[in-house]
Amino acid sequence: MLEMRSNWDFYVKERKYVCVTENVPARSEDTIESLLTQNDHMQVFSTTDESRGQLAVTHYRVIQSRGRYALVDVEIFTGKKNQIRVHMSEMGCPIAGDLKYGAETNPARRLMLHNYCLSFIHPVNGELMRFTLPTPSVFRKITTPDR
Repeated sequence: MLEMRSNWDFYVKERKYVCVTENVPARSEDTIESLLTQNDHMQVFSTTDESRGQLAVTHYRVIQSRGRYALVDVEIFTGKKNQIRVHMSEMGCPIAGDLKYGAETNPARRLMLHNYCLSFIHPVNGELMRFTLPTPSVFRKITTPDR
């Protein structure tokens, strides 16, 4: 266990999430790269100070939207604290329910961010392990266009 924790980025191969954002991203798909750091109030944010920030890379793709909400597929290539929350918020699309990072609404009474796929190399036997979960139905209900 210590081996995996110490070399997390080596062992973890896939981290995918789905989220509901307030506001629809201007681009339907993009990759965000920034240096993340944290202030004394435990708030994470992007910085240009290379001596303080750590590289965070997030790729997103809008799946569907309705009104002000978008269902967004997200894959992270680095695992920094609050990375997705910060990147979505800084592009003007905070995650619904995320009052800490600028959300104004909480339609599901929860942070609307869900890890649906994690794969990693088992540190003992070297086998690729892949775990998936379905998207919460409330995520699709809020973002499915009216017909």
